[in-house]
Amino acid sequence: MTVPFVREEPRPPPPAVVERGWQVERAFVGIEIDFERSQLHGAVEYIVRPLRRDLKEVRLHSGQCKVITCQVNNFVSVSEVLSVKPKQKGVEELIKHDKIRLEDFNMQAQQLNEEAHGPNLCITIPFEIRSDLQKQFGGKNQPPPEEVEITIRVEYSTQAHASTGAIFPAQENDEQMPYMYADGRFGFAQDWLPCFDTMNSWDRCPYRIAITVEKEVMAICSGDLVDKQLTEEGKHMFFYDLVYPVQASEIGVVAGMFKVLADPRTPSTVTHFCLPGRAKELVYTGPDILDRARKFFYSFLGKPLPVGSFKQVFLGYGQGTKTPQCTFGGLGIFAADTLHSERSIDQHYVARRAICSVVASTYFGVCVRPRGPQNAWLVTGISEYLTALCLKDTLGNNWYKLHVVDITKSMCEKLGGTISLAEASQSDLANTSARHRAHLLVYMVEKRGGMDAMQRVLRDIVAEAITLQTRMGIPPPKSDEGYGLLDVASFLKRLRANSGTDVRPLVRDWANSHAVPRFQCGYKYDPRKHQVELVVKQDLSQGGVRRSGMVDGVHPFTGQLTIRIYEIEGVQHDHLVDIRDEMHVLELPCHSRRSKHKSAAQAEKEFKEDPLGSCPVLWVRIDPDFEWAKSMDFRQPHYAWMQALKMERDVVGQYEACQGLTNSAEDIFINALTDTLSNGKLYYRVRTMAAAALATSYVEDDQTAGLNKVLSFFRKRFMYESGAMKQNNFAQITDYFLQRDIVAGVAGVTGKEAMEIAGEFLLSVLNSSDNAGNVYDDDYFVADMLTCTARMWCEAKKCKESCLRNDSTQKFG
Repeated sequence: MTVPFVREEPRPPPPAVVERGWQVERAFVGIEIDFERSQLHGAVEYIVRPLRRDLKEVRLHSGQCKVITCQVNNFVSVSEVLSVKPKQKGVEELIKHDKIRLEDFNMQAQQLNEEAHGPNLCITIPFEIRSDLQKQFGGKNQPPPEEVEITIRVEYSTQAHASTGAIFPAQENDEQMPYMYADGRFGFAQDWLPCFDTMNSWDRCPYRIAITVEKEVMAICSGDLVDKQLTEEGKHMFFYDLVYPVQASEIGVVAGMFKVLADPRTPSTVTHFCLPGRAKELVYTGPDILDRARKFFYSFLGKPLPVGSFKQVFLGYGQGTKTPQCTFGGLGIFAADTLHSERSIDQHYVARRAICSVVASTYFGVCVRPRGPQNAWLVTGISEYLTALCLKDTLGNNWYKLHVVDITKSMCEKLGGTISLAEASQSDLANTSARHRAHLLVYMVEKRGGMDAMQRVLRDIVAEAITLQTRMGIPPPKSDEGYGLLDVASFLKRLRANSGTDVRPLVRDWANSHAVPRFQCGYKYDPRKHQVELVVKQDLSQGGVRRSGMVDGVHPFTGQLTIRIYEIEGVQHDHLVDIRDEMHVLELPCHSRRSKHKSAAQAEKEFKEDPLGSCPVLWVRIDPDFEWAKSMDFRQPHYAWMQALKMERDVVGQYEACQGLTNSAEDIFINALTDTLSNGKLYYRVRTMAAAALATSYVEDDQTAGLNKVLSFFRKRFMYESGAMKQNNFAQITDYFLQRDIVAGVAGVTGKEAMEIAGEFLLSVLNSSDNAGNVYDDDYFVADMLTCTARMWCEAKKCKESCLRNDSTQKFG
């Protein structure tokens, strides 16, 4: 069988390919899956075009594969498995050069990494074939003939019970059916298939893959299923074509006794699979979420899924499954935990997040690929950015804004900083913090270029990639130019052409940095000058934003911050401030009117007597539109946070105001938080943050004033007067999240009296919780109650022991 692949006009191969002397054209893979021994047996044939008349060897990556025989044009070849070079010593020597430029360091470190993980299977070209090549080539400097090809065949088997490459998870009981999957990402393709396991575009080629399994087993692979045959031994053989050039790491294989669900909307192109026992959950989880995600991406990017067929496979049995979520060409693999019934609330978000991520990666990750490892962060960042936009389409703008706040916070909490995106490899980008950093950088680029310009750029990139794929009968270019390859420079050039904004300095500084800016800010109103004195200080103890071209030393953040001052009479004014040094002291004028009859001294006297009534500044926000990923410790008076909580319309401003009122110590602030908690028109996360802040608030003569307000709200809303819980009713999803987050907020109180009250409350809620008539499961709610109750009583025990030790010390000291 041959892959449908018609030649186009010859293209000159890249210099690196000419230097090594050969170029891969296409590949044929045949594997048999042995569940009894937990390994693969197979053979792979590569059709290689010689580029030099003196070609003596071809090298592949074989990883942990056991090579049985090698043949070149049916001649048995001598093969040698080379030992890989250790790279650690080389990197240590490189680090000793403290004055090396960052770009040189990245380039040399990448070279050491390639040498350490270079091809280790050396296949010698037999003498007979070399003699034929000498005859078939023209003169010494003549280009190689197009019709000259050699076939390299490698028979192999994989390591039994391998932890990488072809993975056969162990079954916990006899009722669980065996299954396997091949995950070749991050350099592990060579552990299940001898291949050219690189990120070089010239090592891509079309594949035909034949998979042999037992009769009752189904084999699923990326690409399109073109045939299915029954062998003489009574086994099934599945044939898949990957017509367009791919790398070996972009091929996924799954096998098992699957239950099959054809998509009710597009049964001919989309199919869902799961293991036995999860079919009902598959019906609820798979089709609807995928359909909504496909509609969003079609609307936003202007193109349908760029694959001929799409397959969703859910692997594993229940909780704790360690199957990684990954995307290959037309194949998405998920853990079985993603499946859920219509009774689940929390798992629905998990499933939606996972499926949207796989669909986004099909566009940016499979269809559009990075041009080399140094551009991998951009494709990853765009995929994460599109996933968040897809979820925003379902969950709303308030969710999206706080999601950006959450991932920024999680990245800032890493004290050592994250890995530099310019240095990140594909495996580094599997780390959550690296993906968050890439997402936030793309988000900041979009904030400056504009959503419309960003959408036009992404649409053009996807349209060009799909156009190249759908040129029937003409293969995509084999050179480093084109075929869905994206690099940072071309992306920023397109964005500048569409928006008129040059964001190259921003991307250079942030992509080469390991940290995020950390600010400490505060202000006071000067009644004499009728202005705000604001201090912005950068905390460089955890590193600043490193500028490109520097490898040592820490440099402060440079850029423009927006300071928004809200004043009486409905006046608000934005001040755009240049931040370049470690500390700035700013004097910002107020724009509200001041009585002409008041002198400066009189205004100052009134402000001292009544700061809340005579101050024209209601509250201040820094970077209100969240244009920068940053850590901000902003201190302003509690009365300013209270004004923001009452009057701010932006959800992030309301959320920050609740955080600012944490540990407040006056009745007026406790009442403001109570009103927020009770206001059903506010976004639920603002209300739950108000509950958490309220639980820690107090007044001088009552240390549990705020906690009692929270418990009073909860009892009035969710409990009978007798103290027993009402039957759970999560028909209003906000009530569900309120209950969960109030329990968590109450468990965070400190102080002996507050902890005793909170502990008794948590026990009463746990003992009387009733989910009998609820249409939704309460498993996550019960888990929260158990966790919080256990933590509360452990903390109470520690507090009691500490008090006893202090009493003993005072008595006998």
